[in-house]
Amino acid sequence: NYGNIPWYLSENGMGVQNEEQFIGVDGIVEDDYRIEFIRDHLIWLNKAIVEGCNCFGYHLWAPFDCWSWKNAYKNRYGMIRVDRKEHCPRDSTIERTIAGLR
Repeated sequence: NYGNIPWYLSENGMGVQNEEQFIGVDGIVEDDYRIEFIRDHLIWLNKAIVEGCNCFGYHLWAPFDCWSWKNAYKNRYGMIRVDRKEHCPRDSTIERTIAGLR
């Protein structure tokens, strides 16, 4: 028992391997899987807060793509897609993700 100490949820998100397979004809990643993952976590977090949990913040894993050496840099974790060849953000998935979470 930790006495309901204040806390926040940090680095919540999901990495997706071969995310290119989900890029639509408009160049935007169709990230319904990410929307569902985040929505489900927020629903359960809200339930916990309503029941008295002392959570004061929620942080997504990363705004821009980042890669983990643990999975050989295969998974993308961000909400904004980064073109690794050009080293800059390209078509972003953030608009789709944010719209899906409303």
